[in-house]
Amino acid sequence: IFDKAADAAIAYSQALDSPSGPSFGLKVKHKVFDKLVYGKLRAVLGGRGEYAISGGAPLGERLGHFFRGIGFSVLEGYGLTESCAATAFNPWDRQKIGTVGQPLPGSVVRIADDGEVLLHGEHLFKEYWNNPGATAEALADGWFHT
Repeated sequence: IFDKAADAAIAYSQALDSPSGPSFGLKVKHKVFDKLVYGKLRAVLGGRGEYAISGGAPLGERLGHFFRGIGFSVLEGYGLTESCAATAFNPWDRQKIGTVGQPLPGSVVRIADDGEVLLHGEHLFKEYWNNPGATAEALADGWFHT
């Protein structure tokens, strides 16, 4: 039953992103699994929570849809120690599963020709402690090279 419930949760979440939304049949299936499975999963996650924040590694699109499908959205973000936490974040009201969201105010993100993520903003660190060579390399051209 869990596998069928998981498939329905993922399909339901994916359908939320489509213009037509979930079909009537999928809504019914989702409601049944909510009583049988999803409510129990939410109870294990605290019972009243609706959101969690994730960072550090990609969550994975399928898992993101699973959580949103059971009624517990995991909002992803992007940041590093050098950026004093988050640089980009998916807000609860504009979540786009499979992404880290948009840059936060004051954060600028650019992708280098080689695919490296470059950051700019006042939230960035000033230097590595006792390592001017690494600092110069990481903060080249006014951008933090991640």
